[in-house]
Amino acid sequence: GGGGGGGGGGGGGGGGGLAADSALALATAAAEPESVSMLSSMGFSEEQAVAALAAAGGSLEAAADWLMSHSDSSLDAAVATALRDFAAARSAPPPPPPPPPPPPPPRANPPPPPVRGLPSPAPGVNAAAVESLRRFGGPAPARKPAGGLFGLFGGAAAPAAKGPVQVDTSLPRHLEAQGAEVHQLGARVRELFAGGQFGDALGVAERRLDLCRRTYGSEHAMYATCLNDVATFEQVFARYDRAEALFEEASKIQKKLLGQGHPHTIATLQNLAALYTAKGDAPKAEAMQLLVQALQLSSSGGGDGP
Repeated sequence: GGGGGGGGGGGGGGGGGLAADSALALATAAAEPESVSMLSSMGFSEEQAVAALAAAGGSLEAAADWLMSHSDSSLDAAVATALRDFAAARSAPPPPPPPPPPPPPPRANPPPPPVRGLPSPAPGVNAAAVESLRRFGGPAPARKPAGGLFGLFGGAAAPAAKGPVQVDTSLPRHLEAQGAEVHQLGARVRELFAGGQFGDALGVAERRLDLCRRTYGSEHAMYATCLNDVATFEQVFARYDRAEALFEEASKIQKKLLGQGHPHTIATLQNLAALYTAKGDAPKAEAMQLLVQALQLSSSGGGDGP
């Protein structure tokens, strides 16, 4: 009799396992493979990544926050609940469509055309920070990026110095694949940025920064460029303290390796000027712009420099 009860319990456990597998399969089919891959690269299992995306409605940034908000001891239970809830929602009949919204009132004047350059601020993005980047980085699609996101996203690059130090990105053979991935992630960051997907772009930029550190080291000009990328997105989300620290770290590396008048170094100082403007610190922004102008003049041969 006791053995039969145990067998029944085992059968119930098997049914629960099948239900869990079915819920995981549903959530996996609905998840974006690239988002799952990005979360997995942060150290989470594929099941945890899929459950987080299911709980966050597919948002990569919200899914990362969801994972970070659970301790190691509570994450497994939260994953199981998220997958079960997702499967239940998928099997429930869809709610009736909402009534159509009332027509908007007629406009007295047409809306102004969008500003050419950066995408319009999305919810959660600091409009002042994006506007500052617009002011300091007008579009220049024909130019090769100078360094960091100021050049990378179409900013007006600094004048080329006479015979600037060239950035050596050559790698040993066993690191060449990682180096290629660093450049591929940079292209993905630009693509997401152009579409206004700032949160996703920041996630890719953080991943690229970590890979760059492991590939080139933390005393390389490429690493300074990746620092610039992350700092720019931190600025867009109004996390000014971290943005300033990352820009300053990038600037120190560039001054040491490339020199104060190198276009990459000047571009980072322009990023700092944009940051101070976004923070509302006009004196610092003005002082940084004066320094940038002096360095540009010096590097173009028009003066002796500061």
